Amino acid sequence: GVPAMPLKGVVLADSLYGDQSLRDCSDMDVLVPRERAREALRLLRTDGYAAEFTETFFESVLFRGHIEYTLMRREGSFEHVLDLHWGIGWSAEGDRRAADALWAKAHPVRLGDVPMWQMTPEWEFLTLAVHAARHGWRPLKWLVDIHDYCALTLDWSQVRGTAEQFDWAPAVEQTFGVCRLPFDMPIPRGFSPVQPRGWRASLEPEREPDVTDT
Repeated sequence: GVPAMPLKGVVLADSLYGDQSLRDCSDMDVLVPRERAREALRLLRTDGYAAEFTETFFESVLFRGHIEYTLMRREGSFEHVLDLHWGIGWSAEGDRRAADALWAKAHPVRLGDVPMWQMTPEWEFLTLAVHAARHGWRPLKWLVDIHDYCALTLDWSQVRGTAEQFDWAPAVEQTFGVCRLPFDMPIPRGFSPVQPRGWRASLEPEREPDVTDT
């Protein structure tokens, strides 16, 4: 009964690449409304998911200062890893308003027999760009997602307006700046790519020492 929205993973592989096998993933990311996060956590624990911390610790500390929580469920020799999200980018008042705006435009869908919620393409692009920035633009597959998303027909003026509304424009433009290094991709109108300091060096191969070096 808790509205749930998958993030990235096999659902993104299906919508972006048309084949769930074309994008690897090591866990499941699920977004729920912030006010239902405690309820979702209790349901997941009932279903066999466990975490490092107790629920009391989660409610008193993690829920106030974070936007996600990792749980695991073991099935034989396989371990299911699930990241329960109730926020998008950073734990701040602007992020809470952004999550409310995302849910306001989401709509129910089905993937096979599974009912779920789906965000608009513009919101999905923003969550990908902000998530990549939040984690330092690694691994490379996140940049591939963003590069390929830019080939889709999106309302880029809406993307820009939403990014500015929630103070995400710098993060999005730095994400574009990073993506231009390996892909030299065209930047959507209205955005100016900004290369984060140190990124060119981190993507270039190490230079072999010259015989004249001392």
